[in-house]
Amino acid sequence: MEDKEKSILGETIVPAVVLPNGELVDIENKPTDTSVHLLEYWKKISFIERYKGNIALYFKSIHVLDFNRSNGSVSFIHPEYIPFGLFLKETDELDKRVENINNFNYWCANRVLSLDRKYAKQILNYFGYAQSSLDVDKANIALFTRCVSLNDPYWTKKESENLSWDDVSIFKNSLENVVFEIALLGKKLTISNDELIGRTELVTDGTAPKAWKREDNAFWLLKGDVNDSVIREVEASKILNELGIPVTKYEYDSFEEMPVSKCKCFTNENVYFVRARIFKQWCEHNGKAFYQELRKYQDAFDLMNIGDYLVGNSDEHPDNWGFLYDENLNIIGLNPTMDFDHAFESSENQICTPTLYTRGTVSQKQIALDTIEEYQDRINWDIDLSKYKYGSYVEHRLDILKKSLNPDRS
Repeated sequence: MEDKEKSILGETIVPAVVLPNGELVDIENKPTDTSVHLLEYWKKISFIERYKGNIALYFKSIHVLDFNRSNGSVSFIHPEYIPFGLFLKETDELDKRVENINNFNYWCANRVLSLDRKYAKQILNYFGYAQSSLDVDKANIALFTRCVSLNDPYWTKKESENLSWDDVSIFKNSLENVVFEIALLGKKLTISNDELIGRTELVTDGTAPKAWKREDNAFWLLKGDVNDSVIREVEASKILNELGIPVTKYEYDSFEEMPVSKCKCFTNENVYFVRARIFKQWCEHNGKAFYQELRKYQDAFDLMNIGDYLVGNSDEHPDNWGFLYDENLNIIGLNPTMDFDHAFESSENQICTPTLYTRGTVSQKQIALDTIEEYQDRINWDIDLSKYKYGSYVEHRLDILKKSLNPDRS
């Protein structure tokens, strides 16, 4: 049989395999229809049975901890590398161990796609996954894919597995186009290969059809069109960058004649991303003031909010922005503002969601008016917006800010 590229699952499709229950499956003597493939046998095996024992958690090559999903016990090896969103305690108390299990499942579950995303159920069906929204079920899905993500270099393995970071790194191992196509088009493919699971990024949040794809030695997020979202996303990105407010750059592209927006992944093997919601939880758990941490990056925070007002971004919830950090888990800045498929939607009274953490309930407009004076020299006030479909929307809001600085300026 032709050799397959190594999968981050650490398993290769061969004519005969031993399943986790000890059963020897001779694939060559089984029906050859793609609907009856090795994955069909894996689907019959309980995820809980396969991953109910000891799980090792790693940060790249650093062994962080061992966790037992059966009894909730944890052994810390390098506690300084515990993920921001994972809260575990070494304890013999039953209720604390139950809490450990729930927290571990929750952390894993957040490393797999949400079931309310468009086409998500087709993706799960394709791989034979349960369609449950329970954390424990989604955790099993994440564990099956080693909990790998493009957000950070954490990964897991069963205690008995002989795997390294080089084996599992999603930055080093290929992504396949299979889930990419299902995620964008919702179509059912005929190939069934559990190697593909291991080389596919499933952690893509939101409601628009979207998927990661490796292209030109980089990862790109492609998002399908919903209610003019492609034009909204690209125009908001281009307008803000042209105004002098740096944000994630989105471009127009297509996939099988379907329009998509396209942006490059801003994380890599040395720079990682933690969402504001999760980092705030970490601050509270560790006795730190989230607001004080955020103030270190006040300029980037203010410009994000000014930009959201100008393009009417109504979707800046705490999972859509956050912090970048390095290999020592030191915060190094805010991520470039992303996700503009809900741009040009907010009203004049739209609440500025990020400042709920700092000032309480204040409108986007008021935040922009309160802060624009400090950043007025960074703004390119005289750009030509007539070339954009939503240019007049932005021009109106720019005029409001101009008048607040100088009533005669507009």
